[in-house]
Amino acid sequence: MLISMEPKRLYDIVASHAKSTGKYVLVVNYENIFSHTEEQKASLKEFYSDAIPEEEIDEIFGSQYNFYEFNAQSSAVETATDWFPRTIDLDDMTYFVECYVITPAGGIPHTNKVAPRPLTESEE
Repeated sequence: MLISMEPKRLYDIVASHAKSTGKYVLVVNYENIFSHTEEQKASLKEFYSDAIPEEEIDEIFGSQYNFYEFNAQSSAVETATDWFPRTIDLDDMTYFVECYVITPAGGIPHTNKVAPRPLTESEE
C-alpha cells in the first residue's frame, strides 16, 4: 500500500530551496520539447544558440528541467529574459521553452508564459 506523505509539486521543492538558501532560482522547463523529433530539437538549439551561452546550451536541452541560482532577483530575471523569449514574442510556438523565476519568499516575479491580450473591438 502506498501512503502519500505530503506530495510536493516542482514549485514547492524549488520554493523551499530558494527560501532555505536565500537565492533566486531560474527554472527552465524543457518538458514540452521532449516529444519533438531530432530535427526539431536541432532547430531549437540553433534558434537559441545566439542567446544562450554555448557551455549551457547542451545542458539546457539535455534534460527535462534545469535550475540556476542567483543572488539577486534582477540577475535571475535578466538571464531569463535574455535567454528565453515570451510566448507573445514568438511567431512559432515550436521554439517555446518555459522558464520562470522563484524568489526566496516563494513569489514568481517573471515567467515567459504570457497570455495574449484580448483584442479590442477595433482590432476584431
